[in-house]
Amino acid sequence: MKTFEQIIAYGALAISLVFAARVVWQWVRVKPPSSFWTGGARMSRAGQVAVAAFFLGIALWMVTQYPCFILIAFPTWAVAYWAQYADTKRYLAALARERAANAQRFPELLEEPPALAADELPTDRSFRAFENRTGRYLGELTREQLQFLIRRNEAIFDGERNDFFILEECLSGLAEQGADSELIELLRRGMGEEHCLFVRWTLGRSRLREAQATG
Repeated sequence: MKTFEQIIAYGALAISLVFAARVVWQWVRVKPPSSFWTGGARMSRAGQVAVAAFFLGIALWMVTQYPCFILIAFPTWAVAYWAQYADTKRYLAALARERAANAQRFPELLEEPPALAADELPTDRSFRAFENRTGRYLGELTREQLQFLIRRNEAIFDGERNDFFILEECLSGLAEQGADSELIELLRRGMGEEHCLFVRWTLGRSRLREAQATG
């Protein structure tokens, strides 16, 4: 094998061994899988083992040139494909059930928020923030906080005002852009163990009605 090909082969083998060792370590510690498929579904044990075996077979074939390893890789790829399909199906079904349950408490989740510019937001209404995939209630937003999110979203996503996508690594820079500490903490709590957050906002009740209800 040429030097460059050897580097690629041994690099692939090293990565495969690290991933396989991680799977075994999680089994030993009886921890849930911490790897995710594209789309957000958590990998099942079967999916992790299949992916590890596939890349390990490819890497060993590249290093040894023995065809038996490539024959092992093909069926493990099929198992990995099936595991991704099954894991994603379960994941989406769980999201749908959680969103339906939250929509019973907050019916406005099923409606598209008005496509208002930041300066067009009403001054007599409250604003609610939700995790968009599950409908989990995050908390109330002030008008200034929602204005900040709308303006930021318009600048990044070419006019999109309804739903916000925020990455964990962006949180530290929000203060420099004008976000207050309460908004940053709300977003950080909403992310939990995830590395991103899909936020949907809705119009709450008018503040006059809220005052009358509490008075």
